Amino acid sequence: MGVVCSSLHPQSRYNDRNSEDEYIDEIEEETFRDLDEFLIKKYYLAFKQYDQTKKTQLYILDKKIGYRDAKSLAKLLSTNETLTWIVMNNNGIDAKSAKALAKVLSDNKNILHFDIRNNNIGDVGAKAFAEALSKNSTLTEIDMKNNDFGDEGAKALAKVIRKNETLTYINADNNNIGAEGGKALVEALRDNKALTRVFTANNIIGDEGGKALAEALRHNETLTDIDISGNDIGENGGVALAEALRFNNTLTHMNINCNGIGDEGGRALAETLRKNSTLTHLFTANNMIYNEGARALTEALRHNKTLQLIDISGNGIDDECTEALVEALTHNKSLSLVNISNNRIGDRGGKALAEALLKSDNLTHVSMVNNRISDEGEKALAQSLVHSKAKSFITRESQR
Repeated sequence: MGVVCSSLHPQSRYNDRNSEDEYIDEIEEETFRDLDEFLIKKYYLAFKQYDQTKKTQLYILDKKIGYRDAKSLAKLLSTNETLTWIVMNNNGIDAKSAKALAKVLSDNKNILHFDIRNNNIGDVGAKAFAEALSKNSTLTEIDMKNNDFGDEGAKALAKVIRKNETLTYINADNNNIGAEGGKALVEALRDNKALTRVFTANNIIGDEGGKALAEALRHNETLTDIDISGNDIGENGGVALAEALRFNNTLTHMNINCNGIGDEGGRALAETLRKNSTLTHLFTANNMIYNEGARALTEALRHNKTLQLIDISGNGIDDECTEALVEALTHNKSLSLVNISNNRIGDRGGKALAEALLKSDNLTHVSMVNNRISDEGEKALAQSLVHSKAKSFITRESQR
């Protein structure tokens, strides 16, 4: 349970101070002696110990960090010379407190990883961190997931990303970034030459954001891992992304789950997979890809030589399409994990997959949770898999 501000900063003591800076100095010299053991370790004495032992990581999780706490922390962190990894998840940090903490990234040149996810910094806080990043030339990773910022915060970050030369990872999942902010962010990737991993899942960038990302991927030469799941990019965005992958030679992981790319998007991806030689992990679950698009994807797997994992769960695939997938798997020599859960596969399709596992030297994991396989079908599958090299063949949720 988090610590409320009133217990950390007695109002009577604060009112006696002429300025916040004097109050912070007083904390360093006196007030910590009166706090409980946790709070002593949380702030001043902890940093004394960090300096002495050369510890490099600091975690403050699930505590209430108000503005005065943030000011105190910022002053201590800004001058610390040993910390390189700071995590402040789920602390109720609001916009005002975020502005105070952003000073850490402006002043401290030793920090490499800063994680402030699951707070409430909003656009104001995101802008403050963007401004701090414009002055920082050492940070390599920042996680701002689930912080309730939208287009304005995203645009401020985009302006910095365009020129930043040290950040390799940014996470902006689960915010309120719409088409305008999403477009600004992904367009910045066209010029950025450092980022390798970008996560913007569960926002609302739409098809315009998807098409802007596609254009950026045609030119970007550093990105290896991107997650834009749950962004409603639709068929147009899906097709644009698939076509962009024909020109991109660096991306290895792509997650476009839950985007409604449909059969058109599925067919476009299939055409790309026939020739793409860099993608190793593709997640395209819950995309309204039915038999037509799914058959195109499975046929493409006959020709693809690099994909190791494919997730096509939740897409309405039936027995006939599963048999086409099995036929493709007999020719594919790279896939080791296939997820086709939450489809319409019955005993016939399940049996075909089991036989494919028996013949395959590379396929080791298949997940078929929530399909239409009967109890008798599962028994038959279990018997046929006794001699299979597969490490797992999952047909029920309880088997996970």
